[in-house]
Amino acid sequence: SDNGPPFAAQGPAGLTSLAVWLLRLGLRLERITPGRPQENGRHERFHRTLADAVTSPARANARAQQRALDLFRREYNEERPHEALGQIPPAELYAASSRRYPCGLLPPTGASFGHTERVDRHGAIRWHRKRLFISTALCGAYVQLEPDAGTRWAVLFGSILLGHIDGAKPEAGLLATPRRRKSHVLQLQSA
Repeated sequence: SDNGPPFAAQGPAGLTSLAVWLLRLGLRLERITPGRPQENGRHERFHRTLADAVTSPARANARAQQRALDLFRREYNEERPHEALGQIPPAELYAASSRRYPCGLLPPTGASFGHTERVDRHGAIRWHRKRLFISTALCGAYVQLEPDAGTRWAVLFGSILLGHIDGAKPEAGLLATPRRRKSHVLQLQSA
């Protein structure tokens, strides 16, 4: 995905509520390099085709707009040849996945040492008897706090580093960690 909503945000690890949900389904998040939309050219081109077909002009009401979207989807998948598929419509090659969809969201693996805190509905955890804001994207989820270096604690969502807390100055809040990776994978507990 690109680095904007609803897939990514400016917060810790660039997570949004949607990204957290996708991770908990076992999907891997991959993001393009910031400022490089050409890395996602197929996706951008599809959006242009979709917009040209169903929003120029916009339909008179929601029902008419939905009809236009349904017609576009049928034509795009069942009639329109795609160059990347050897000029064959996607419906001719589609096969349902044999993988089972998960029954529910799995929690991330627990920390091997340190402790776990639940993120409240305002995006905060309790740390040294104070509320410490982490991220609203993680409301209801659990984060792990592991000792790092000196008085520093690493704050993790599963295997994803969200940032650090300085144990000597917890009032400083979550100290951001620069994003280096384009991909996030969440290690999940098995059912």
